[in-house]
Amino acid sequence: MPNIFKYYSLTDFLKVIHEDRSYTLKRLSESVGITPQGVGVVFNGNERMVINHLNGWKRAFNFKRLESAYFELLAILAAYASLTERNRLRERAFDLVLKLIEAEIADPAPNEMIYWISPECTILRNMIDFHDFPSEEETIPKWAGNRLTQFRILRGHSQKEFEYRLRKAWNWLVQWEIVAFSENRRRWEKMEPVLLSPGKINAETRNFHSSILKLSHSDFHMDFARQLGTSAILANKVATFSMPTVLFEPTCKIIDALVTRYVKNLNRATNVNEMERVKAADPEKYMELQEFLKEAERLCGDLPQFTDDQFDHLVQVVVGFRKISD
Repeated sequence: MPNIFKYYSLTDFLKVIHEDRSYTLKRLSESVGITPQGVGVVFNGNERMVINHLNGWKRAFNFKRLESAYFELLAILAAYASLTERNRLRERAFDLVLKLIEAEIADPAPNEMIYWISPECTILRNMIDFHDFPSEEETIPKWAGNRLTQFRILRGHSQKEFEYRLRKAWNWLVQWEIVAFSENRRRWEKMEPVLLSPGKINAETRNFHSSILKLSHSDFHMDFARQLGTSAILANKVATFSMPTVLFEPTCKIIDALVTRYVKNLNRATNVNEMERVKAADPEKYMELQEFLKEAERLCGDLPQFTDDQFDHLVQVVVGFRKISD
């Protein structure tokens, strides 16, 4: 039996199963409770249908508890884009991710799923920049829970449950060295993630990012649209362009890189304290940030200066493209 924890997608796992002659269509159909033809349809590019007979597929592979949870998460990712009612499955996926956090699985694939899906992990990692982020670990879940009241209510969690989730997520971030405490600054700092990065994406993980996007971010576009015109939206631009199909992918990559570069560099280049640190530790980077600042000021004029103690908001960026002609 292949190790389910080694796979990033249901497609890759089922491909190996299909090539294993011990799993015949007849044997699988008897365990799943569908026809051999139905099993064949799943193997021929319709992995999203596994969610309709989830318990049967789990039974067919005789999964243990955590294996079953990870298989279910992969099935949700495979089916999510084609479903009309997503709220229940999205929350179920978040609960499965919490189970994987609690289990402390050593295999890379589940932990990369956690890093990209878990709302608590993402939020906690970025809240480190808040000027009053606690240095004492035991106080972090309560502090964060008190700052995220609206988010907690939207998720439907009690204060106790939410703090439990935050505590587990924080311990996981520390364990995987995605955050670390700086003795020099006496503060927690974000580290470069050692998990999945663009440089590690290969044929096995080609659909990984798109699957995660469909799960954890697709409905944010609707939330974004509903809030247009309110103070919750920092900026928006709607435009229509003509372009050749061959430029779709390069355009997406360029926009993604520019958004990341501008937000990250703008935070650094206009922070007086950060620029002092960079000037002392990395003169070359300091000069790079100075040039970036000049470029940014050419676009929008003089920019305000601030200090470490003025970080106080989390911002979510939504960038999307859609085709309106065929």
